[in-house]
Amino acid sequence: MTDISEPTNLEQIKQLDFSVEWCAPGMLRQYYSIRECDVFSKVAAGEYGLKVLPERWHGLIHEAIAIKRLEPIREYSSQLKRLRDLVELLRLIHTESTFFHKQIRH
Repeated sequence: MTDISEPTNLEQIKQLDFSVEWCAPGMLRQYYSIRECDVFSKVAAGEYGLKVLPERWHGLIHEAIAIKRLEPIREYSSQLKRLRDLVELLRLIHTESTFFHKQIRH
């Protein structure tokens, strides 16, 4: 894995905000659709994630919802930790969605 440095300039932080706002609720939206056979808005999917995922992910989900709502609330002091958590959350959602999908097909 490539070593990633801490995003420090405003443009990098804005790009990370966009990634958190786009990817976390977007994947949660797909996760909801796979599990519940329905479609939700990104904010509603984030709220669903708060109900079904471990508390470890709640800070990132809260932050994604805040960015989507244009609220200034931020849960992370480290941009690098936020980026790493985003990648880990996306992997978790992908893994759980694949597992769930395989279960319902058999």
